[in-house]
Amino acid sequence: PAVLVLSDMPGFAHRQRAHDPERVLHLTVPTCDAIKGTSVPIPGGSWKESRIKLGALSRSVPRYLPDYRLDRTEASRDELRDFVTQCRRLTPNPREGLFPIHWGREPSKDERSLPATGLDWFEARSYCLSQGKDLPTVAQWMKGARGGVYLDGDATARTRNPNAERRFPWGDDTPVAGEADRLAFYSIVPQASHPVSRLFPVDSAQLGQSPYGILHMSGNAEEWVKTAPRVALSGQQARGFSDVLLDSGRMVFGGCFESTSLDEVRVDSWKILDPLARDPQVGFRCAEEPPL
Repeated sequence: PAVLVLSDMPGFAHRQRAHDPERVLHLTVPTCDAIKGTSVPIPGGSWKESRIKLGALSRSVPRYLPDYRLDRTEASRDELRDFVTQCRRLTPNPREGLFPIHWGREPSKDERSLPATGLDWFEARSYCLSQGKDLPTVAQWMKGARGGVYLDGDATARTRNPNAERRFPWGDDTPVAGEADRLAFYSIVPQASHPVSRLFPVDSAQLGQSPYGILHMSGNAEEWVKTAPRVALSGQQARGFSDVLLDSGRMVFGGCFESTSLDEVRVDSWKILDPLARDPQVGFRCAEEPPL
């Protein structure tokens, strides 16, 4: 079942202060089959994790993850329309209610297929929870982008990943100018080719998919993950960051359309942001773990 903690929802504090009698969200909760229809199964097994250092990445080390599912695309503005409408109706406070704040209006027909960016970490996670899912962990996100050591999982171990330490979802080869069907990144895409937005539709860039068929794990929109930096970065890896960032910050992965270099759109590229940041270049996708 979908579990949504109302106290974590945007606007809850405002409604508490105003003693608003209407505190019910009328959301369309999908069936289990509908949830699985938008996600890709990731078989349980080992994968290669990059050891994160300040300013660099060292050798990869094997890790294990059980079965889970990861959304094939970033969450789109069309998918979030009902969620945003209901939350806006119940949250008159501008900071808490009018999100994504940079939209300012109902997304147009041409914009509906674009990534749902501009939500802070709490809003993004609230949407995933309302769908019976959650934000992916760092490990779930990176394995979805790189693939496991065996793409069919350790249980059968028939299909070995040809490059389990790949830099980009498609491999290590560097994309060249004009390859918009592989990577939504400003130095690759001619500016006149996409007049609606500097973001691309969530189901585009088919040639840039990961070994599991997951799209836009590099470029387009950076993506929130669930794992706190304190957990993802340990020991020497955490040096140079304040305790506030390590404990309260949240990470985004994959770079975005306006990243300044190809190193920033590698699958192991990350940043730490304020979880309340509403960045028009930051989106998200959801993950699902099987019930215990």
